[in-house]
Amino acid sequence: MESFLFTVHCDNTRQLVWTTATGPLSREGFIRMVTAARRHSGELGWPLLYDMRQMYLPDQLLLNEVISFVKGSLGNDGVRQVRSASLVVRELLGEEIWDIYRFASRLAGLEWALFTDEQQAIRWLKSS
Repeated sequence: MESFLFTVHCDNTRQLVWTTATGPLSREGFIRMVTAARRHSGELGWPLLYDMRQMYLPDQLLLNEVISFVKGSLGNDGVRQVRSASLVVRELLGEEIWDIYRFASRLAGLEWALFTDEQQAIRWLKSS
């Protein structure tokens, strides 16, 4: 059985914390990933890029579960100070889910956006 895996590395050239996620999304893995990535981002003061193009949502995972993952990771007070972007393949999220994420991030006061193009995501992160 395939597992949700992630790596976090600091891109010194671009001054970004780059997180890559692969495999089927899981609650535990998601929270570990977000915690590690935000810790590095907070220490360095660099924006955060989540590359989730190799991640997928398991068939049995419900939309409300995904939203609860995001809400569960927002307990950290430093979250609002980190500008972050997520790289996804268009097929990962339907338009309705994209709209929900955009709305939820605005309500939470987060500087977070979804992208399908890596260069656009990096430009947006660096434009703060």
